[in-house]
Amino acid sequence: MELTDTVDEETVEAPLDLSDVLKITDRCDQCGAQAFIWVNMPNSKAGLLFCNHHFRKNETKLREVAIDFIDESYKINKKASASSPD
Repeated sequence: MELTDTVDEETVEAPLDLSDVLKITDRCDQCGAQAFIWVNMPNSKAGLLFCNHHFRKNETKLREVAIDFIDESYKINKKASASSPD
């Protein structure tokens, strides 16, 4: 049997890039504001989306039960909105 250095490209999965997962259209499950935090909960296929305010308000309890977080709150006010006078 001959060993080769070739890899079947169809079976190789690219690493999951978790940066910029949340889009401007993602909305907080509690208030409808733009979501900046995604929380992966046990037995949840989609997880929960939170604006920064509602995540921080519930952060202690969420950290007790959540599996993982994606926090993109660094994006807040990074780009001026279309309604900005500047």
